[in-house]
Amino acid sequence: MYAFMAAADNITLQDAAQSLGKSVAALSIQIKALEDIAGQPLFERAVRGKRSKLTDAGKLYYSRLQSSLNNLSPADLNRSLPTEVIELDFNREIDNQSPKLKKFWQDLSSIDFDLRNDPDKAYALKNVSLSFREENGQWIYHHIGRRNDYAEYKGWDYCRNAIGKVAMLRQPTGLFHPYDWTVTKNYNKVFVTGEPSLSRVQGWLDDANNTYRHVTYHRIVVRVASKDGPLIMVKGLIQNFDLPEPSLRPKLISLDVEQVESYSPFLARFYKAWQKNPLWNSSEIRALHPELMMCRPLRPHYETLVAAHIGERHNATLYFGNAWRETAIGVSISDRDIWGEFDEKINDGYYSTLNTGIPSFELLRAAYPHKSGRIMHAVYFRLMLRLFLSDGSPVLVNMLEQHGMEETSAAATVLAQKLLSRLSP
Repeated sequence: MYAFMAAADNITLQDAAQSLGKSVAALSIQIKALEDIAGQPLFERAVRGKRSKLTDAGKLYYSRLQSSLNNLSPADLNRSLPTEVIELDFNREIDNQSPKLKKFWQDLSSIDFDLRNDPDKAYALKNVSLSFREENGQWIYHHIGRRNDYAEYKGWDYCRNAIGKVAMLRQPTGLFHPYDWTVTKNYNKVFVTGEPSLSRVQGWLDDANNTYRHVTYHRIVVRVASKDGPLIMVKGLIQNFDLPEPSLRPKLISLDVEQVESYSPFLARFYKAWQKNPLWNSSEIRALHPELMMCRPLRPHYETLVAAHIGERHNATLYFGNAWRETAIGVSISDRDIWGEFDEKINDGYYSTLNTGIPSFELLRAAYPHKSGRIMHAVYFRLMLRLFLSDGSPVLVNMLEQHGMEETSAAATVLAQKLLSRLSP
């Protein structure tokens, strides 16, 4: 869905692929898969380097998707790490802010929001802020000051590499944390109207050590003039942050699949059936159909896996709910808007098993949005096997057995430690 929207909104496929952090080949495969599902072309094939035009069917699909996306709330777009932005009355609240934020505003006002008017003061302002430039409908990191709170929190290496890169509303891969779109949605308003914005932001953000912390900060967003054209300049001040959640990031321990029965008799049933016959049409395997998830690679490459089947008794269905199950079928397993904040090493297991045929058995611990709406810590075993359909094409089968669930708290760590102790020699 997002591949289609990006291709429709950008001038070329290369621009669209860059905005999503994908290769052009991967994007083309996803669009072709969508067209196969639709049963008709959605784009008129264009000359290389030119904009691809939507067909009549593509225009209809685009308008319906746009309407659906406009009705989504911030929590819908980033369910695993929700972020809240509270807009404040600028004129009334600016004097109540910290001395650092007030000085930043006063210094900008003194040069009429034009960095060309006083190079020395402009240098000092840039050193404590970050700025974005607009390019082809995208926000690009233009400058990040070394004394900016964001640089100190994320680390200078991260920020130095980010300069010149795309800072999108949804950035699923690469350097950028998939920050909730609410954080940047008022940039456009400030850029168009020239009216400054003062807001309080609360949400989860990973720091220089890749540890997620719940931060609260105030920020000023303002449009300034520069030798490079108009920019959005942001000055944020992190005022407090909570202790990091010890197991918010996914954790994975690889286990010996031959020992699966000692850990999970439930998963051992399927492993034994697979050992007898790795073909889907074997009666033992088909009997477990409601309890498994099946992923199919999009031909001709394996770089995209799509959830072709999710059983109504699969553990993910029981955890996320049937509404999620119906939405997730047909979606790439790496689509984070559906699957949550999966760590790369967790997704890598899918591709490794599919390409090598070697079974994978693991213990995982991670935080996910539960069907109740709360963020919960889940601890579970996962078994992944490669099967073959009657036409000889390979599929990946995923089965889970959950062993614990706690609301995000220190209790989750205690629970996980008890389960992990089972793996000790």
